[in-house]
Amino acid sequence: MSYKNKESEGFTLIETAIVIMILSLIIVPLFKFMAQERERYGLVKEEEKLERITSALAIYVKANDRFPCPARLDLPVGNAAFGEEEGDGTGCNNAGGITLNSGVREGALPVQTLNLPYYMGYNQYGWKYSYAVTDAVTANNSAELSGVINVLEEDEATAVLGRPYRFVIIDHGKDGKGARSKTGAAGPVCNNSPLDEHNCDDDDEFVDADRRYLTNMYANDYYDDRLIYTFAREESTLWQVADSADPDAAMDIIPRMDTVIGVGTTAPTTNLEVSGGDLSIKDGALETTVDIDADGDISAGQASAGGKAISPVFYYGAP
Repeated sequence: MSYKNKESEGFTLIETAIVIMILSLIIVPLFKFMAQERERYGLVKEEEKLERITSALAIYVKANDRFPCPARLDLPVGNAAFGEEEGDGTGCNNAGGITLNSGVREGALPVQTLNLPYYMGYNQYGWKYSYAVTDAVTANNSAELSGVINVLEEDEATAVLGRPYRFVIIDHGKDGKGARSKTGAAGPVCNNSPLDEHNCDDDDEFVDADRRYLTNMYANDYYDDRLIYTFAREESTLWQVADSADPDAAMDIIPRMDTVIGVGTTAPTTNLEVSGGDLSIKDGALETTVDIDADGDISAGQASAGGKAISPVFYYGAP
Protein backbone atom coordinates (compact mmCIF):
# COMPACT_ATOMS: atom_id res chain seq x y z
CA MET A 1 0.00 0.00 0.00
CA SER A 2 1.33 3.45 -0.96
CA TYR A 3 0.59 6.74 0.72
CA LYS A 4 0.71 10.16 -1.01
CA ASN A 5 2.40 12.96 0.80
CA LYS A 6 -0.33 15.56 1.17
CA GLU A 7 2.19 18.27 1.97
CA SER A 8 3.82 17.83 -1.46
CA GLU A 9 0.70 18.68 -3.44
CA GLY A 10 0.36 22.32 -4.70
CA PHE A 11 1.29 25.48 -2.80
CA THR A 12 0.69 26.18 0.81
CA LEU A 13 -1.15 29.36 1.81
CA ILE A 14 2.11 30.93 2.92
CA GLU A 15 3.79 30.19 -0.41
CA THR A 16 0.80 31.57 -2.31
CA ALA A 17 0.85 34.75 -0.24
CA ILE A 18 4.56 35.20 -0.94
CA VAL A 19 4.01 34.81 -4.70
CA ILE A 20 1.16 37.32 -4.64
CA MET A 21 3.27 39.79 -2.67
CA ILE A 22 6.15 39.48 -5.15
CA LEU A 23 3.83 39.94 -8.11
CA SER A 24 2.25 42.99 -6.49
CA LEU A 25 5.68 44.55 -5.98
CA ILE A 26 6.29 44.18 -9.71
CA ILE A 27 2.86 44.85 -11.21
CA VAL A 28 1.62 47.76 -9.07
CA PRO A 29 4.56 50.08 -9.92
CA LEU A 30 4.21 49.02 -13.57
CA PHE A 31 0.54 50.01 -13.66
CA LYS A 32 1.39 53.29 -11.93
CA PHE A 33 4.10 54.01 -14.49
CA MET A 34 1.72 53.20 -17.37
CA ALA A 35 -0.92 55.52 -15.90
CA GLN A 36 1.64 58.32 -15.56
CA GLU A 37 2.76 57.80 -19.15
CA ARG A 38 -0.83 57.94 -20.39
CA GLU A 39 -1.33 61.16 -18.44
CA ARG A 40 1.88 62.65 -19.81
CA TYR A 41 0.94 61.68 -23.38
CA GLY A 42 -2.48 63.23 -22.88
CA LEU A 43 -0.95 66.50 -21.68
CA VAL A 44 1.35 66.60 -24.73
CA LYS A 45 -1.63 66.09 -27.06
CA GLU A 46 -3.53 68.75 -25.12
CA GLU A 47 -0.67 71.22 -25.70
CA GLU A 48 -0.82 70.46 -29.42
CA LYS A 49 -4.55 71.18 -29.43
CA LEU A 50 -4.07 74.48 -27.60
CA GLU A 51 -1.36 75.51 -30.08
CA ARG A 52 -3.71 74.77 -32.96
CA ILE A 53 -6.54 76.71 -31.31
CA THR A 54 -4.25 79.70 -30.73
CA SER A 55 -3.16 79.66 -34.36
CA ALA A 56 -6.74 79.43 -35.62
CA LEU A 57 -7.79 82.37 -33.44
CA ALA A 58 -4.87 84.49 -34.68
CA ILE A 59 -5.74 83.68 -38.31
CA TYR A 60 -9.39 84.61 -37.70
CA VAL A 61 -8.49 87.95 -36.11
CA LYS A 62 -6.10 88.80 -38.95
CA ALA A 63 -8.69 87.94 -41.61
CA ASN A 64 -11.69 89.64 -39.95
CA ASP A 65 -10.11 92.44 -37.88
CA ARG A 66 -12.16 91.38 -34.89
CA PHE A 67 -12.35 88.59 -32.34
CA PRO A 68 -15.13 86.01 -32.59
CA CYS A 69 -17.95 85.94 -30.06
CA PRO A 70 -18.23 82.97 -27.68
CA ALA A 71 -20.35 79.96 -28.59
CA ARG A 72 -23.20 78.60 -26.51
CA LEU A 73 -22.20 76.43 -23.54
CA ASP A 74 -25.40 74.39 -23.36
CA LEU A 75 -25.26 72.76 -26.80
CA PRO A 76 -24.07 69.14 -27.09
CA VAL A 77 -21.75 67.67 -29.70
CA GLY A 78 -23.84 66.84 -32.75
CA ASN A 79 -25.96 69.97 -32.59
CA ALA A 80 -25.68 71.95 -35.83
CA ALA A 81 -24.83 75.13 -33.90
CA PHE A 82 -22.21 73.50 -31.65
CA GLY A 83 -19.13 75.74 -31.58
CA GLU A 84 -20.71 78.51 -33.67
CA GLU A 85 -20.25 82.05 -32.38
CA GLU A 86 -23.29 83.86 -31.01
CA GLY A 87 -22.94 87.09 -32.97
CA ASP A 88 -22.92 88.63 -36.41
CA GLY A 89 -19.88 90.92 -36.43
CA THR A 90 -21.76 93.89 -35.02
CA GLY A 91 -22.03 92.41 -31.52
CA CYS A 92 -22.52 89.25 -29.48
CA ASN A 93 -25.61 87.60 -28.04
CA ASN A 94 -26.27 86.23 -24.56
CA ALA A 95 -27.64 82.74 -25.06
CA GLY A 96 -27.13 79.27 -23.65
CA GLY A 97 -24.81 80.16 -20.79
CA ILE A 98 -22.97 83.07 -22.43
CA THR A 99 -22.50 85.87 -19.90
CA LEU A 100 -21.54 89.54 -20.06
CA ASN A 101 -19.92 91.14 -17.03
CA SER A 102 -17.43 94.01 -16.61
CA GLY A 103 -17.06 94.33 -20.37
CA VAL A 104 -16.19 90.64 -20.80
CA ARG A 105 -18.31 88.14 -22.69
CA GLU A 106 -17.74 84.50 -21.76
CA GLY A 107 -18.96 81.20 -23.16
CA ALA A 108 -17.68 78.21 -25.11
CA LEU A 109 -14.84 78.22 -27.63
CA PRO A 110 -16.34 78.89 -31.12
CA VAL A 111 -14.55 76.02 -32.88
CA GLN A 112 -16.94 75.97 -35.85
CA THR A 113 -16.39 79.68 -36.48
CA LEU A 114 -12.62 79.12 -36.26
CA ASN A 115 -12.88 76.30 -38.84
CA LEU A 116 -11.75 73.70 -36.32
CA PRO A 117 -13.23 70.19 -35.89
CA TYR A 118 -15.78 69.74 -33.12
CA TYR A 119 -13.40 67.73 -30.88
CA MET A 120 -11.18 70.81 -30.55
CA GLY A 121 -13.91 72.35 -28.42
CA TYR A 122 -13.20 70.26 -25.31
CA ASN A 123 -10.22 68.75 -23.51
CA GLN A 124 -9.17 65.09 -23.19
CA TYR A 125 -11.49 64.65 -20.22
CA GLY A 126 -14.57 65.87 -22.10
CA TRP A 127 -14.78 69.34 -20.49
CA LYS A 128 -15.44 72.26 -22.83
CA TYR A 129 -12.86 75.00 -23.11
CA SER A 130 -14.13 78.33 -21.83
CA TYR A 131 -13.54 81.41 -23.97
CA ALA A 132 -13.72 84.93 -22.57
CA VAL A 133 -13.29 87.96 -24.79
CA THR A 134 -13.37 91.72 -24.35
CA ASP A 135 -16.81 92.56 -25.71
CA ALA A 136 -15.65 95.69 -27.54
CA VAL A 137 -13.20 93.76 -29.79
CA THR A 138 -15.89 91.47 -31.22
CA ALA A 139 -17.41 94.14 -33.49
CA ASN A 140 -16.20 94.76 -37.03
CA ASN A 141 -12.85 96.59 -37.40
CA SER A 142 -12.13 96.52 -33.67
CA ALA A 143 -9.21 94.10 -33.20
CA GLU A 144 -6.85 96.96 -32.34
CA LEU A 145 -8.90 98.09 -29.34
CA SER A 146 -7.51 97.57 -25.85
CA GLY A 147 -8.60 94.67 -23.67
CA VAL A 148 -10.26 94.67 -20.24
CA ILE A 149 -9.46 91.08 -19.18
CA ASN A 150 -7.14 90.87 -16.17
CA VAL A 151 -4.91 87.80 -15.89
CA LEU A 152 -3.40 87.55 -12.41
CA GLU A 153 -0.36 85.77 -11.02
CA GLU A 154 -0.72 83.06 -8.39
CA ASP A 155 -0.91 85.68 -5.64
CA GLU A 156 -4.31 86.64 -7.12
CA ALA A 157 -3.29 90.32 -7.02
CA THR A 158 -0.48 90.98 -9.53
CA ALA A 159 -1.44 91.36 -13.19
CA VAL A 160 0.66 89.37 -15.66
CA LEU A 161 2.97 91.92 -17.36
CA GLY A 162 0.87 94.61 -15.70
CA ARG A 163 -1.62 94.94 -18.55
CA PRO A 164 -5.12 93.78 -19.53
CA TYR A 165 -5.74 91.29 -22.35
CA ARG A 166 -8.29 90.99 -25.13
CA PHE A 167 -9.11 87.30 -24.67
CA VAL A 168 -8.44 84.24 -22.55
CA ILE A 169 -9.05 80.54 -23.22
CA ILE A 170 -9.37 78.28 -20.16
CA ASP A 171 -8.69 74.56 -20.13
CA HIS A 172 -10.44 73.48 -16.92
CA GLY A 173 -8.30 70.35 -16.62
CA LYS A 174 -9.31 66.97 -15.29
CA ASP A 175 -11.50 68.15 -12.41
CA GLY A 176 -13.72 70.24 -14.70
CA LYS A 177 -14.55 72.69 -11.93
CA GLY A 178 -16.75 75.41 -13.37
CA ALA A 179 -16.78 73.84 -16.84
CA ARG A 180 -19.45 72.28 -19.03
CA SER A 181 -19.18 68.78 -20.46
CA LYS A 182 -19.27 68.15 -24.20
CA THR A 183 -22.96 67.33 -23.75
CA GLY A 184 -23.56 70.78 -22.26
CA ALA A 185 -24.11 69.54 -18.70
CA ALA A 186 -22.64 71.56 -15.83
CA GLY A 187 -19.50 70.20 -14.18
CA PRO A 188 -18.43 70.34 -10.51
CA VAL A 189 -18.83 73.65 -8.73
CA CYS A 190 -15.71 75.73 -8.21
CA ASN A 191 -16.72 78.04 -5.37
CA ASN A 192 -14.83 75.88 -2.85
CA SER A 193 -11.50 76.29 -4.68
CA PRO A 194 -9.98 79.82 -4.53
CA LEU A 195 -7.86 79.61 -7.70
CA ASP A 196 -10.48 77.77 -9.75
CA GLU A 197 -13.12 80.27 -8.70
CA HIS A 198 -11.32 83.10 -10.50
CA ASN A 199 -11.58 81.15 -13.75
CA CYS A 200 -15.28 80.37 -13.58
CA ASP A 201 -17.05 83.25 -11.84
CA ASP A 202 -17.92 85.07 -15.09
CA ASP A 203 -16.09 88.34 -14.43
CA ASP A 204 -12.99 90.06 -15.85
CA GLU A 205 -10.37 88.38 -13.59
CA PHE A 206 -8.59 85.09 -14.21
CA VAL A 207 -5.60 83.40 -12.53
CA ASP A 208 -2.67 81.77 -14.29
CA ALA A 209 -0.99 79.69 -11.56
CA ASP A 210 1.20 76.62 -11.27
CA ARG A 211 -0.80 73.42 -11.40
CA ARG A 212 -1.28 71.58 -8.09
CA TYR A 213 -1.95 67.87 -8.33
CA LEU A 214 -3.33 66.15 -5.22
CA THR A 215 -4.68 62.67 -4.51
CA ASN A 216 -8.21 64.04 -4.42
CA MET A 217 -8.80 66.22 -7.47
CA TYR A 218 -11.89 67.70 -5.83
CA ALA A 219 -9.91 69.02 -2.86
CA ASN A 220 -9.91 72.78 -2.31
CA ASP A 221 -6.23 73.22 -3.21
CA TYR A 222 -6.28 71.03 -6.33
CA TYR A 223 -5.68 73.21 -9.39
CA ASP A 224 -5.03 72.06 -12.96
CA ASP A 225 -6.35 74.89 -15.15
CA ARG A 226 -4.31 76.12 -18.12
CA LEU A 227 -4.80 79.54 -19.68
CA ILE A 228 -4.04 81.07 -23.07
CA TYR A 229 -4.20 84.85 -23.39
CA THR A 230 -1.58 85.73 -26.05
CA PHE A 231 -1.18 84.55 -29.63
CA ALA A 232 2.47 83.55 -29.16
CA ARG A 233 2.96 81.00 -26.41
CA GLU A 234 6.04 80.44 -24.28
CA GLU A 235 6.23 76.72 -25.02
CA SER A 236 6.52 77.17 -28.78
CA THR A 237 8.22 80.42 -29.70
CA LEU A 238 11.06 82.81 -28.90
CA TRP A 239 8.63 85.72 -29.04
CA GLN A 240 5.76 86.94 -26.93
CA VAL A 241 2.83 88.79 -28.46
CA ALA A 242 0.98 91.02 -26.02
CA ASP A 243 -1.43 93.94 -26.04
CA SER A 244 0.45 97.14 -26.72
CA ALA A 245 0.57 100.01 -24.24
CA ASP A 246 0.51 102.30 -27.28
CA PRO A 247 -3.17 103.10 -28.01
CA ASP A 248 -2.35 103.34 -31.75
CA ALA A 249 -0.77 99.87 -31.91
CA ALA A 250 -2.55 96.52 -31.85
CA MET A 251 0.17 94.49 -30.15
CA ASP A 252 3.81 94.38 -29.10
CA ILE A 253 6.24 91.66 -30.21
CA ILE A 254 8.73 91.04 -27.41
CA PRO A 255 11.72 88.66 -27.41
CA ARG A 256 11.57 86.25 -24.48
CA MET A 257 15.34 85.83 -24.21
CA ASP A 258 17.65 88.34 -22.52
CA THR A 259 20.18 88.51 -25.35
CA VAL A 260 20.92 90.10 -28.72
CA ILE A 261 19.27 88.80 -31.89
CA GLY A 262 21.06 88.18 -35.17
CA VAL A 263 19.50 87.68 -38.61
CA GLY A 264 22.07 86.36 -41.07
CA THR A 265 24.83 86.50 -38.46
CA THR A 266 25.90 84.26 -35.61
CA ALA A 267 27.71 87.05 -33.76
CA PRO A 268 25.33 90.01 -33.39
CA THR A 269 26.63 93.01 -31.47
CA THR A 270 23.41 95.02 -31.19
CA ASN A 271 19.93 94.16 -29.93
CA LEU A 272 18.81 93.35 -33.49
CA GLU A 273 21.43 92.97 -36.21
CA VAL A 274 20.61 92.13 -39.84
CA SER A 275 23.62 91.06 -41.89
CA GLY A 276 24.04 90.07 -45.51
CA GLY A 277 20.68 91.39 -46.64
CA ASP A 278 18.19 94.25 -46.56
CA LEU A 279 15.73 95.07 -43.81
CA SER A 280 12.51 95.76 -45.70
CA ILE A 281 9.38 97.38 -44.28
CA LYS A 282 6.33 96.97 -46.49
CA ASP A 283 3.30 99.26 -46.46
CA GLY A 284 4.39 101.20 -43.40
CA ALA A 285 6.71 103.84 -42.00
CA LEU A 286 10.03 103.40 -40.21
CA GLU A 287 9.80 105.21 -36.89
CA THR A 288 12.29 105.25 -34.03
CA THR A 289 12.83 107.39 -30.96
CA VAL A 290 16.63 107.05 -31.32
CA ASP A 291 19.15 107.32 -34.19
CA ILE A 292 18.82 105.37 -37.42
CA ASP A 293 22.30 104.07 -38.28
CA ALA A 294 23.07 101.83 -41.25
CA ASP A 295 26.24 100.63 -43.01
CA GLY A 296 24.35 100.58 -46.29
CA ASP A 297 21.80 102.86 -47.90
CA ILE A 298 18.58 103.94 -46.18
CA SER A 299 15.75 104.07 -48.67
CA ALA A 300 12.29 104.91 -47.37
CA GLY A 301 9.03 106.50 -48.25
CA GLN A 302 9.08 107.92 -44.76
CA ALA A 303 11.76 107.54 -42.08
CA SER A 304 11.06 109.34 -38.82
CA ALA A 305 13.75 109.40 -36.14
CA GLY A 306 13.95 111.10 -32.78
CA GLY A 307 17.71 111.41 -33.33
CA LYS A 308 19.79 111.28 -36.51
CA ALA A 309 19.56 109.21 -39.69
CA ILE A 310 23.10 108.13 -40.60
CA SER A 311 24.07 106.19 -43.73
CA PRO A 312 26.43 106.50 -46.75
CA VAL A 313 23.44 107.48 -48.93
CA PHE A 314 19.97 108.44 -47.77
CA TYR A 315 17.04 108.37 -50.17
CA TYR A 316 13.91 110.27 -49.22
CA GLY A 317 11.01 109.03 -51.26
CA ALA A 318 11.55 106.96 -54.40
CA PRO A 319 15.28 107.02 -55.41
